[in-house]
Amino acid sequence: SCRERTALLKIAPHLVRPLPIIMPTYGHGKRGKAVLGVGVSLYDLVTLNRNRRIADESRRIPGGRLITRREVLKHFPGIEQRDLTGAAVFYDGQMYSPPRIAVSFLRSAVSAGADIANYVEVTRFLKRDGRVAGVGAKDVLSGESLEVRGKMVLNTAGPWAARLLETEADLHLAPKPVFSRDVCFVVSRRLSNKFALAC
Repeated sequence: SCRERTALLKIAPHLVRPLPIIMPTYGHGKRGKAVLGVGVSLYDLVTLNRNRRIADESRRIPGGRLITRREVLKHFPGIEQRDLTGAAVFYDGQMYSPPRIAVSFLRSAVSAGADIANYVEVTRFLKRDGRVAGVGAKDVLSGESLEVRGKMVLNTAGPWAARLLETEADLHLAPKPVFSRDVCFVVSRRLSNKFALAC
């Protein structure tokens, strides 16, 4: 993900920015400053080339650091204070608008000769010489059928990928649970205009 973040900061600096994330430290165990400080240092070491070829200095990802309890409470006064010792700060990339990035990628693909479509459902695989050479599809808005052929076909059906392979490629796969690790909350006020909070 570090490479993808670097690529986005380089090619879409108007849509992506470095985002400092505060991870509070508590006590002296696994969630203590020493352990998280080592973790942040290792992360910085593993991502040493994180700013390669990013010309705009405001889009470069800084190294992580530790901050004091007072600084944490300055930014997040409502945080649990019992045993709070400070925080580790690390950086990631924040997209201002993920849909705008997706549209930018689509426009680039079209300018390179791609055809794009939305609201299209794959109904079958088109096979030639024992390999998938395209897909039969349906425009779900109009009901019109169409075929899409290409040198390579990628199954990007997400949680429905296995079902598509079972029905169309006659592959019987063990069912895989569908996980989601991202959770979004909509709040009525800004928590911080400078940092994100990781708990």
